[in-house]
Amino acid sequence: MRGRSVSHHLAVEGRVSASTQNQAKSALLFLYKEVLRTDLPWLDDVESAKSGKRLPVVLTPEEVQRLLGPIDGTTGLILRLLYGTGMRMMECLRLRVKDVDFARREILVREGKGFKDRVTMLPERLVAPLGEHLARVKALHAADLAAGFGDVYLPWALERKYPNAAREWAWQYVFVAARRSVDPRSGAVRRHHVEAQSIQRAMRQALRLAGVGYAAGSASTGASAQRSRRPAQLWRRNGPCRCRHTPGCVCFEVRPLPQGWRERSGGLMNLEKVVFGFFIVLAATLNFGFFIGEIDQPRHHHVYELFAAIVVNLIATVLKFGDRTQIGAVHLSTSLVADLQLVAAAGVWAIAVHVTGEGMSADVTTSVVSLSGGALFANVVSVVLLIAETVMLRR
Repeated sequence: MRGRSVSHHLAVEGRVSASTQNQAKSALLFLYKEVLRTDLPWLDDVESAKSGKRLPVVLTPEEVQRLLGPIDGTTGLILRLLYGTGMRMMECLRLRVKDVDFARREILVREGKGFKDRVTMLPERLVAPLGEHLARVKALHAADLAAGFGDVYLPWALERKYPNAAREWAWQYVFVAARRSVDPRSGAVRRHHVEAQSIQRAMRQALRLAGVGYAAGSASTGASAQRSRRPAQLWRRNGPCRCRHTPGCVCFEVRPLPQGWRERSGGLMNLEKVVFGFFIVLAATLNFGFFIGEIDQPRHHHVYELFAAIVVNLIATVLKFGDRTQIGAVHLSTSLVADLQLVAAAGVWAIAVHVTGEGMSADVTTSVVSLSGGALFANVVSVVLLIAETVMLRR
């Protein structure tokens, strides 16, 4: 059968997927060019098959509860980690103890897709269960050491470079197998990580029990999961976001957005930012109302506007406490600058009116208005930062 006939047979009669057609084309090219040493000009003109884009299946929070709720033990912990961290199946199963950082609530994923390392978050509600699981694994490792075992497989040449590292606790798998087995590569008896098939079987059983009527799966591995049509191997398209939950990501596709959040062209805007934006713009307008007018004319600057601006600025400052982002730190600093200058302006007014009895003379009014002008500039900076942040999110 000629190469063209094989290609036609796969596409029309076999009705195989686009990736299988492209793999067959690559095999034919290798056969004729590298083995038979024959050029086939017509084969270079054959276009590669294109696979269509699939819409992701998004599980609702209720479906996730029904799906993961009945699963307990190590399997349940693995599935919850897959859902909450965005890790792929084998990334989770190959996780080492040293790569879990409880203090920073982070997990370091080694040799992910493209052999790249990345950091993902450790969900708060999984900190305690994962810590209890590691305590049990550590006791099991101690028992293995006492029995003369306890070493683990190390990648590449690390076993030669660090001869004792294989028995150290930091290098052990987080999710170890229940029994020791013989490593076919070296013949050593050691404890491997949990097999992926057991997690997939548990996921299929959970799907049946939960009554989910469409395909969902358990974050299976690599490109084979993209090609598979089996229900238990399709989570890659349903769940984790495409950036794999890196810190600061705002593109969760695992579940519908929480109440109060709105999706805007790839970014998210929450209620907290709306409230802060309202107060900072209100502070700027109040400050502008007090600042505008002849600088040395007391009748052009009402003191009530000054104190209203102080109260609103303090509220905006309180809203930024606890924001650990870089833009949040800048907002907090500008709000503090505005607070300091407004409080100083109020102090100058109070001393002139209630302490010295001088009243609001031209010089005192000039000082108060000048200080409020500095606060107004800080408010304007905050408003500009809000606009810039909104534009960046929309991109």
